Order: sequence, then structure tokens, then C-alpha cells
Amino acid sequence: MPKSIPTSAKTTLNQPGLPVETITLDVTGMKCAGCVGVVERQLSSNPGVSKACVNLVTGVAVVEYQAGEVEPTVLAERLTSKGFPSQPRLPETEQGTKSQDRLTPAQRHQQEARAYRQQL
Repeated sequence: MPKSIPTSAKTTLNQPGLPVETITLDVTGMKCAGCVGVVERQLSSNPGVSKACVNLVTGVAVVEYQAGEVEPTVLAERLTSKGFPSQPRLPETEQGTKSQDRLTPAQRHQQEARAYRQQL
């Protein structure tokens, strides 16, 4: 008996010719491998998403999706509503030149915590 095709794959198969794009999301709130699985499933369940790969250590999700099927901001909003605050990462050319703009979410958090402790 053939296995069923996941919904995201069905969408991909039904929309030939649409370009596949990749977006990187900064995701916070993940504490364990179980959280990674939840985030990957949440992302993969969106129509138009063909692949989602999440890294717990870096707090990054890389998502392949069909252009026009879903917007990166919508993916981030849906993850945020499920308890994993997210935002699309800006391309290098749009990030600016400040060193803080190039920090990962974890590094930014550490820097903010250090600054807060110094104020005390």
C-alpha cells in the first residue's frame, strides 16, 4: 500500500513551475530537541513549504518554499503564535554594517544581559 503524500508535498506537486525560494528565520524559545521537532512540523505543515530544517544551537530555521504560496513573514507570525518568537532574517545587504546587526539571537541576548547587569 503506498504511503500518503504530506500536504506540503502535495502543494509542491500541484504547482509546477513556481520558483522555490529559501528563507532563514531566527527562532527563539527552543529549549530541546522536542522543540526543534515542533518547529519543523509547524513550518512543514504550511502549504507551499517543501522543507524545513531547524538548528537548536543557532536558533535558526531554513525553509524552502514555493514563491507565491506563502510569505516568510506569515511563517514567522505562525511560529510566534505557537510560542516560538520568530522573524525573517534580512539578507546581508539589508542588515547594515553595525556589529550588533550581525549577531545571532543568542549573542544579542548575552550582550543585552551583560549591559543590564552593568546597570545594576
